[in-house]
Amino acid sequence: MSYAVLHIMKASGSCNAIARHIERTTQPDNAHPELRHLNRDDFIKYPDGVDGLGEAIQHRLDNAGLTRKIGKNQVLALNVLMTSDGDALRRLADEGCLDEWAQASVGWAKQTFGEDNVVAAHLHMDEQTPHLHVTVVPIVTAERKKKASEAKAKKRYRTKSKDGPRLSANDIMTRENLIRFQDTYAEAMERFGLERGIRGSEARHVDQHEYYRQCQIKKKDLEQDVAGLSAEKKQLDTENRSLEKRKAELERGNRWIEKTFADTKAANAEMSRQNSELEKRKTELVKENSSLAATNTTLSDEKRQLEAEKKKVADEIADIEADKSKLIDERSAYAKETDAARKEKETALQEAADAKAQRDSNRRDALSNLANRFTGSNGKPRRG
Repeated sequence: MSYAVLHIMKASGSCNAIARHIERTTQPDNAHPELRHLNRDDFIKYPDGVDGLGEAIQHRLDNAGLTRKIGKNQVLALNVLMTSDGDALRRLADEGCLDEWAQASVGWAKQTFGEDNVVAAHLHMDEQTPHLHVTVVPIVTAERKKKASEAKAKKRYRTKSKDGPRLSANDIMTRENLIRFQDTYAEAMERFGLERGIRGSEARHVDQHEYYRQCQIKKKDLEQDVAGLSAEKKQLDTENRSLEKRKAELERGNRWIEKTFADTKAANAEMSRQNSELEKRKTELVKENSSLAATNTTLSDEKRQLEAEKKKVADEIADIEADKSKLIDERSAYAKETDAARKEKETALQEAADAKAQRDSNRRDALSNLANRFTGSNGKPRRG
């Protein structure tokens, strides 16, 4: 269930000073300029010749029939803030009831403070939580309550008129009245699915200036966090470039190993072909030698020559076998180097992936902290 939030503040300063924030004469730090066009101030029509909130307050003071001079530090207006949580107001907007909610809130203010005293109403849609500012000039007609010290004083002064209108924020903002305001406003908001805040709650509304001060502190903290993250990102980028360079070197090494392996494989194939031919030639020579020895002993010289050739061939075969064995050993060594290089490549790629995953995790954590710091900065509204 969402609450109907009502907060009444004494607006200090001149009429124009009161109007600056409400009319967005100066842009607050927590407002979004791109949403300013959604703000509204057409709930109450200003009197003829009156332009703006400051003039509207002054117009009411000038035409209220006040007989007493307004004090220098006297409260000229009350800022009545009406809102709820963001989800509730977005629900009302989605249902097309936000305007009806604002009109009902203004109607409650007129009925509570007097229609003539409610001089303006501004709906702010450019902040995190939409809210309504109703400006009330605290004109009362009830008799002023005497202070205890004044009642006990021996010296008496001329009695002033008791029935005339007076400017008195204190008469309006008594504890009894504030509780009654919370009750009646909650009753008016029931049809919008909003209920009264918890009675006796210690939750208090954060003053606007205090809220801005807290925002500035959080802004500085966030700027420091961003600077730290930027430095960390720069370091990670440097490490990433180093890893990419190492990866490129490993890939070049792998390509060289693969080419060497392919060349060795081709050389081995050629040696195998030559060995096969030599084996074939050897077989043929053996057959020829056997045939020559059996047919003619007179060919002994030729036989000896053939034996010598045979020995030469055998020596060549032995040399080839030695070369083949050497190539096989080299191939085995290359295979080991290739396997080691491949494992080194896989390790480097895994390290790069782990580093990237860690960077992504750190970045998400940082962004989550950033969002939590920003979105979690609102103070709880005051309950009656």
